[in-house]
Amino acid sequence: MKNVTTVLEQKFYSAIRWCLRHQTPTLLIVLLAVIIPITTLSVIEYRSMVQYEADSTAATQAQLQYILSRLVLEVHDDTLNGGLIIFHRNDSEHSELLKQQPSKIQILVNQLQNTRISESKKFKRSNKTYRSVVEQLFIITPTPARNWRIFLPNKMVVVHARDIIQHAQNYFTHLLPQQKDVGYLFFYDQASESLVLLHAISGEVPSFDTITAPRSIKAIIGMIIPKGSFEPKFFKSKIRHTENNRFDTSPVDNTLSQANYYFQVTDEKGKILFTDRKDWNKLAQNPTYIKSQLTLLPEQKFLTGWTFAVIQKSPFSQITNINIWQMGWASILVALTLGLLLFIILRAGLVAVKISDMKSDIVAGVSHDLKTPLAGIMASAQLLASGRVKGEAETKEFSGYIMSEAQRLTEVIEKVLTLAKLESSQLKMYPTKFSVQDLVNQAIKSISCAFPDTIILKGGIPDSEVFGDFQALNTVLVNLMENAIRYSREQPWIKVQAFWSQQGDKRTLHLQVEDHGVGIAPEEQTFIFEKFYRVRKGLITDTDGTGLGLAIASQIVRAHNGFIQVESEVGVGSKFTVRLPDEWNYSRR
Repeated sequence: MKNVTTVLEQKFYSAIRWCLRHQTPTLLIVLLAVIIPITTLSVIEYRSMVQYEADSTAATQAQLQYILSRLVLEVHDDTLNGGLIIFHRNDSEHSELLKQQPSKIQILVNQLQNTRISESKKFKRSNKTYRSVVEQLFIITPTPARNWRIFLPNKMVVVHARDIIQHAQNYFTHLLPQQKDVGYLFFYDQASESLVLLHAISGEVPSFDTITAPRSIKAIIGMIIPKGSFEPKFFKSKIRHTENNRFDTSPVDNTLSQANYYFQVTDEKGKILFTDRKDWNKLAQNPTYIKSQLTLLPEQKFLTGWTFAVIQKSPFSQITNINIWQMGWASILVALTLGLLLFIILRAGLVAVKISDMKSDIVAGVSHDLKTPLAGIMASAQLLASGRVKGEAETKEFSGYIMSEAQRLTEVIEKVLTLAKLESSQLKMYPTKFSVQDLVNQAIKSISCAFPDTIILKGGIPDSEVFGDFQALNTVLVNLMENAIRYSREQPWIKVQAFWSQQGDKRTLHLQVEDHGVGIAPEEQTFIFEKFYRVRKGLITDTDGTGLGLAIASQIVRAHNGFIQVESEVGVGSKFTVRLPDEWNYSRR
């Protein structure tokens, strides 16, 4: 198990190193790893919701067709029942029709018409407009010559009633015998826009035990129903009755029972006879509404050409739109979360690799910086101890070498101890007010003594004071200048300058050290202030160092509540900027 873990760890580090070398492909792979699965899931969910909406819309349209069929049936039955009530008020006299006595037939048709007129007056007196238009009654009987004789009441209420009756008679004549012997049927006269109800009377009593042939028709009682009889209140009452008598038998029915329906009825010419919304046609064009219509055909033998239509706002499209919106935001949130997690994992891997590499560098750097002076000291000491050194001059030479290497070793140890104390807050600061010019001049003097061939330019230095630890800040400037010299390609060149910036009541001192060295790659700049870290690109193999100078400088600046930053370009040079607040209290660290 341990071997497996080791192999996995090595593979992980190898993958992260590959990511370091190929950052653009890595970023593309991360984006694809997030976008492709999220997009695939979103497309699948969207298609499922679209299919659900299509199936639900089809079920809704089927339900709406059912509602329209019931509405047409309500209109049909109400119109038929209105005729039956009138026709059978005088059933005792209907036998006179079979005797073919014209005087009796005329009396009967007058009685039927008077009954209808009196009923119409009752409706008017009760302020009702339902069926307020009076229908025209008539009777047709055959003659011995196989013609038909029309009986009209004395009180005519429909203009051109005889023409309408003639059309209905021709329609009835051309029906097949089995189509005539149906008791009641309708004929719609499009010329006069009138509906005609025909009641065929036969002298034979039907048998329920045997199937009889179509019986011969002895007389026809009819009623002309003008279009004006179909008033808005009439349709409104039928619609309300239809809605109240629907049966909720499925989830779709339950959903529809909570919905609002808007109806419209038009005649064969497209004229609107009833609508419960003024903007009905506009809503019917709206894609968020579901529309269904039923146009009556001639074979239905009713209001031929009339169209009954209904619309309803689609609850499914609303649900789909809301879910799509929620799905979109959820997908974006998931994508961002996954992207952030992958980014964090990648960054953590990069840091792990950096730490691993830094460990190797620390071991190599510390070993070199400690072993080299120790080796020189031991070699010189052995020569002195062996007595092979001749003369005072050689003794002085080797003793001086031992002293210089010991001093070098002491500096390395002091840097390590200083950094440790800074990190543990054990290194005490001694803040005082001092001149900015004195601070810069002291650092330049130290570097000039150690590196006399260095070209040092001093920019504008303000003649003002700053509050801080003079020795600690001097160490910062000296470390920055030493690094600039060590990583110069030819003769070292350094520019040091300082200036103040102000934002409101707060002032900030800027100390800048600029060089024309090898520069620092962008991917290295994040890590140069870490302890024991040394830049991998440039002159690292040709320069001495422990990787502690910038780490110590960063800790000192941070202890002064300031910060340090770098601007660098490979092959051009670097500029380090230290920013220190004017007022500082070490106790607040």
